[in-house]
Amino acid sequence: LLLAFLLIRSIISPKKTAIIEKYINAGKYTTAIKRAKAIIAKKPRDTKAHYLLGKAYLADGRAELALMEFKTISKATFESTAQEFRNLLAQLYERFQQHTEALAEYALLIKLDPQNAEYYYAIGQLFEQLNKTEQAIFHYRQVISLNPKHAAAHAALGLLLFRNKLMGEAKQEIATALKLEPDNTTALYYQGRLLRETKEYAQALASFEKAARNADLRQKCFTERGLCYLDASCLEKAAFEFDR
Repeated sequence: LLLAFLLIRSIISPKKTAIIEKYINAGKYTTAIKRAKAIIAKKPRDTKAHYLLGKAYLADGRAELALMEFKTISKATFESTAQEFRNLLAQLYERFQQHTEALAEYALLIKLDPQNAEYYYAIGQLFEQLNKTEQAIFHYRQVISLNPKHAAAHAALGLLLFRNKLMGEAKQEIATALKLEPDNTTALYYQGRLLRETKEYAQALASFEKAARNADLRQKCFTERGLCYLDASCLEKAAFEFDR
């Protein structure tokens, strides 16, 4: 009887979690949350139920609760969902400015998938936020070695080289980024900064105007255009850009 009970439970339990996944995929997050909580009430150490509860919270826009669920099982052993789980956890740590924890998760992800350029890119961004420029540059170069067509990595590397006054290399990286993605507004903005630095004002003005399509960069672009005209002693045009 005991063996029969254990066998039946081993069949039913995966079915219960599979139903939760179906609810999540169907957008029925409240139902998925209730079902997952019911399983956890009976089996508090059910890692799959905790994981699905976290996914349901995340899909429902409750990222903080999702992170709490994921943290409770972060030391658990996963098989088929290991990479997905670690990726979600790393992104949540990053979202809540827990940089050290995010870096640790991305390091684990690289062990699971050493050829994934996106993990190196995420680490580069984290190091950049921590003002650890050398480590950020190293990881952006790793991205490019794995995926030479990674426009965002070329643009990010170009920015850091620009900040370190390595103008020639910076210009090359940003040009590569724009060759791969001509509408990359961040790369266009830094291209403008480089061109202004080398007094190539006409080209700089064009780059800033294109970059201004990005609402987050627009004010900076108009300011830089004003500074280009100011450097060239075109005061009326400079005033117009500052008014913009």
